[in-house]
Formats: sequence, C-alpha cells, structure tokens
Amino acid sequence: MQLFSKVRSFMRSLIVLLISIFLLNPVMAADLDFDALKARLAKSLPGFVPDKLKPSPVPGLYEVTMGTTVMYVSADGRHLILGDIIDIETKQNLSGATRGQLILTALDTVPESQMIIIAPKKVRRTITVFTDVECPYCIKLHRDVPKLVAAGVRVRYLFFPRAGIGSSSYKKSVAVWCAKDRVDALGKAKFGGKLEMKTCKNPVTRHYQLGQQVGVRGTPMIIYDDGQVQAGYSPAEKMLEALGLSENKKVSAR
Repeated sequence: MQLFSKVRSFMRSLIVLLISIFLLNPVMAADLDFDALKARLAKSLPGFVPDKLKPSPVPGLYEVTMGTTVMYVSADGRHLILGDIIDIETKQNLSGATRGQLILTALDTVPESQMIIIAPKKVRRTITVFTDVECPYCIKLHRDVPKLVAAGVRVRYLFFPRAGIGSSSYKKSVAVWCAKDRVDALGKAKFGGKLEMKTCKNPVTRHYQLGQQVGVRGTPMIIYDDGQVQAGYSPAEKMLEALGLSENKKVSAR
C-alpha cells in the first residue's frame, strides 16, 4: 500500500510538472511563426504545400489542410498526425466538421447548371448526392427522393460511376445528361427503364474527378448543406431527422 501511495504521488507530481511545462511553453498560437513552421514542413517533406495552416482545437497542435484532407502538425514541425480529432464531451468529430466545409467549397466549383436538381417549391434544406446509376443503394435513395422533396429538401445530383470513365455506368450517366428530360432519364437509368444511349457534351467526367478529389469511396455519398457528410444510404426518415425536418406527406417515386 505504501508503494502504491508513492507511485500515485509521483504520478500526480509528474502530471503537474507536464501541465506547468505546457503552460510555460513559449510556442503558443499567438507566438507561433507560421511561415517558419511551413518552411520546416517543406524542408522535411519536399513538395508538401498546405493550403492552410492554423491553430487546431487542441492546444499545441496545428491544423493543416490540403484540398479536402485534414491533418495536424506539432508546433516544432516534427510530428505530422493523420486522423480525426473527436471531442469526447460533445461527441463531435472536429476534423469531420472542417472536412465538410472544405467539401462544400469544392462543390462550389461546379455550377448548378451542371447538376441534375430535383427541388420543391419552397426549399428548406439542400443535399448534394454523388450517385452511380447502377448502385443498388443509390436506387433505394432515389426512391426516397419524393419524400425528401415533399419535406422541403432540394436534391442536387452529381455522377460518380464507380467503375470509372468509359464503364457501363459512365455511359448511362452521359445518356441521362444528354436526355431532353434529365430527371425522367435518371429514373429510367436507375429503375431499369428504356434509356436512349445518347452522347453529347457533358460534365460526367468532371463530376467523377470531383468525387475522387473529395474522397468518395462508395455511393451514394451525401453532403448536407451544413457540411455534414453521410457515406451510404439511410432511409428518408433518418435523413429528415438529421436535417432537422419532419416528413410532410407520402408520395410515390417517379
């Protein structure tokens, strides 16, 4: 018992010492030379050019963003951390929140004239969906779109043919875009209707490249207008709950 007491006392003293060292550490956010830190990173990692460097929510760590990738670096530039920071008290993924905003910025590079949009008369929220016309869960989501629209959700579609450029899904996506009624053609492509395989100038390759850029690994990938990212399918009721909306009425899928 006496030994345990000594060990516990030592650990308390060590914790106090570490906290004191941290509080007295001169390399704090207000004093940090960000240019010098960037230079150290560039020297250690040739070609590593972050888009932005700023203090993270965790003292002593600095947030580094490149595209839609979020990383963290120590103040001395020696340690680079790949992974998410979770606030245990609030259960919030702080890295995910940053990543979501970066994805929203990336989505803004595609004008809405190059998206397929299904919208209600009164828009309450907006979601953007990377979809594969042959993906079973994308088909399930498309069946739910009328419920979402009825509740005030505007749905913006971008194509992400998982098999890549030139695949069957890619060609169908192009045909959907080239159709006179794109929304109707999208339904035909997803539900097995007769789709006229047209070709024309289209944004499908751009959509696919953007999906790769923002980290789409599977479909559907859904981005809410507040930056929340949902990977995979959820029933309309769950999505409306996440969007803070209630379902107004039931309608059939187009």
